[in-house]
Amino acid sequence: MYDTTALDRNIRKAAEDVSAGEVTWECVIPIAETSAGDALWDGAVTVYKGPQGQVYAWAYEGDDGPQFIAMLAKPPVLTPHDAVRTWMASAKASR
Repeated sequence: MYDTTALDRNIRKAAEDVSAGEVTWECVIPIAETSAGDALWDGAVTVYKGPQGQVYAWAYEGDDGPQFIAMLAKPPVLTPHDAVRTWMASAKASR
């Protein structure tokens, strides 16, 4: 079981790192990505407002424990769903 306070703190830190400044929490969006009925990713993306606009951030379970991802809302990433899809495509390409 994870310490959700620590997870939230680390997700926020990832958002602040990519945004280069302090962020303000806006909301959490549940996202489930599937392909042919198979679950590819099921989680939640936290949306923050930062100095450079909206930031989408989340955690996932990596080989070495929780990993933290954050992306600015800049084309082609315009929604939390776009952020997850972009990250998934990047992760798949790097394998």
